[in-house]
Amino acid sequence: MEARLEYCGNYIEITNFHHSVDDEKNGNPHNCSFYIKVKSSVFSGIADGCEYDYHELQKFIKALEEMLSFKR
Repeated sequence: MEARLEYCGNYIEITNFHHSVDDEKNGNPHNCSFYIKVKSSVFSGIADGCEYDYHELQKFIKALEEMLSFKR
């Protein structure tokens, strides 16, 4: 899975996504891993090897989508 949200040249991009269903079922809060790239005006950054909870990541992406559609 790859996801990219962009607005006026600024973006957040998730690549190299992996979700471990077994880790999620076993209660491991670090059940997905990914790389993330961010660009905001003159700032940009890359983090590789991020680990996070799959459901929390879904909430984060939904909030970003709502923000981009001016609902937040």
